[in-house]
Amino acid sequence: MQQLIEPTENACCFRAALKDIPDTSVVYAKPKVVGEYSVTTERDVVIGRKNLRLLNESLVGKCNINLDLCDGYENFVKKDDVVCEALDPFLKWISASIPRNVGLKEFCDADIVCNRGLLKKVASFPYGYRDHDCFHLVAVKFRSVIFMYDFYTEKILRQLRSPKKMDDLLLYYGFHFEKLVTLPLDFEPNNVKEEPVNNCEQFFCVSRTTLETAKKKLRILLSAEVDCINSSPVSYQHYSRVL
Repeated sequence: MQQLIEPTENACCFRAALKDIPDTSVVYAKPKVVGEYSVTTERDVVIGRKNLRLLNESLVGKCNINLDLCDGYENFVKKDDVVCEALDPFLKWISASIPRNVGLKEFCDADIVCNRGLLKKVASFPYGYRDHDCFHLVAVKFRSVIFMYDFYTEKILRQLRSPKKMDDLLLYYGFHFEKLVTLPLDFEPNNVKEEPVNNCEQFFCVSRTTLETAKKKLRILLSAEVDCINSSPVSYQHYSRVL
């Protein structure tokens, strides 16, 4: 006889929450890249591809590649995640890119300006584990444009201020792996510089997209960090092949 499992309290709450979500189809348009910028270790914003990295396609399809992800951990240049940058780098890009005599609304051509990560959090929040202490969302309307960002709660900040050694190691493994399988944009085989892993240096693309229902369309200008692109100098591709 099949055993019946009683639903847990969390499962009941989850189903109840889903009932509150309108059954409305939302179309997410494919983002169109309209700009690029890099952020330096000093948190300066540089327009263009200064920190862009390319996928090392010579590794694609290879097996038995020995990578020591622990190597160089003591020299890790780590970004201070406790500092809330909000939209600061993105706003610096907007300020540097907007032409004279062009209004903010016209330049952004959007109802909402935000980071891509925020869209992911908001979209997944009704369907996943809802820890009300995970983040706060702020929306500020300025010159007919809504700027949205999130920041950590005190609970998360306490965890970031006192990280566990294993958490730091796992963080380093990820960024070290990324460095090992990518190449800098100005890579020269005969002039290879050994530099420590540095997750302060970042590259972002700026895109326009829309969220649309049968009754309404929201235009969104978003900034998204890009780990690397393929070797073609102009295209962005998603890789699903084995590295």
